[in-house]
Amino acid sequence: MRWMALAKPLTYGTAGVGSPHHFAVELLRSATGIDVVHVPYKGSAGIIPALLSGEIDFTIAAVNSLLPHFKSGKLRPIAMAGSSRTAALPEVPTIAEAGPLPGYAMDVWLGVMAPAATPRTIVERLNGEINKIVRDPQVVKERLNTVGLEALGSTPERMLEVMKSELVKYTKVARDASIKPE
Repeated sequence: MRWMALAKPLTYGTAGVGSPHHFAVELLRSATGIDVVHVPYKGSAGIIPALLSGEIDFTIAAVNSLLPHFKSGKLRPIAMAGSSRTAALPEVPTIAEAGPLPGYAMDVWLGVMAPAATPRTIVERLNGEINKIVRDPQVVKERLNTVGLEALGSTPERMLEVMKSELVKYTKVARDASIKPE
């Protein structure tokens, strides 16, 4: 697919300035040069109605909130922003595949944090129990994959590596897009 200039910029909606979805589109803009205009909403509740009514042209948002609209045919998935396809929509390519934009990925992660002084034995126990849950095939199949979520599980050290890497990546995106803390 070739990225082409359009007569007018595309509008995209997000849950607000500095949200992961804002960063995902700005990362796409910086990689492709597409002309886009950000329409920030106060939270994610306004995005889907705006998309369905034509108020905005597109969004990059959480697949679990969009899935019912994909299934009903009201919205069409074009590409997944993450580094891999999702089990909920295996036929939908990633942006990296569809672009093609090798290396493009916006993986949203959630982590459990504890105070710095938490004893290592407690951290290891929490980590072990959480990993047990997110690797349970029944939990994954029945609770996560059905809504487009995937769990990886990790170690505290790996989580810290991811956080540091993401900070570097998104500091650059914020700087390039002039995103200021609010």
